[in-house]
Amino acid sequence: MNTDHIEGKIIAITRGIHLRFPPAHERMDVFTVGSQQFSWWLTHQAIAETREVTEMIRELDPEFAHAATRQFS
Repeated sequence: MNTDHIEGKIIAITRGIHLRFPPAHERMDVFTVGSQQFSWWLTHQAIAETREVTEMIRELDPEFAHAATRQFS
């Protein structure tokens, strides 16, 4: 497995994360840091790329072979 390929996918994921409401999105996540609440929106493509990276990580390290996708995303 080529780690450059994983790095490219991670870059693609960052392109699908928006801090302002985009015209088309798949999912919104809200998280809190201290007393501040933040929202970000993920495109369908970013979610698909995250799933692909999850599978790559499972293949690279047997320790993660049975990890749930939600643990990575």
